[in-house]
Amino acid sequence: MKLVKRNNNKTEIGLNFQIDQKKNDILLLIKNFLGGNIGYSKVQDTYNYGSNSFGSAKNVINYFDSFHLLSTKHINYLK
Repeated sequence: MKLVKRNNNKTEIGLNFQIDQKKNDILLLIKNFLGGNIGYSKVQDTYNYGSNSFGSAKNVINYFDSFHLLSTKHINYLK
């Protein structure tokens, strides 16, 4: 989450969720399930799933609330 200050002195909230992988097969499944976009970086030779919409963020939150992470990342998620 980030705060963006616009020229008209309005502050907007922005979200960015990204996953990078060498292959795009898993990312396509994630995109179909959560929404969002898939891109490719020639420099890093990786595919990336990304989302910056509140709707996709809600889908991610609902998923991780139902299917907990199996590492200390779960603690970070709860914060």
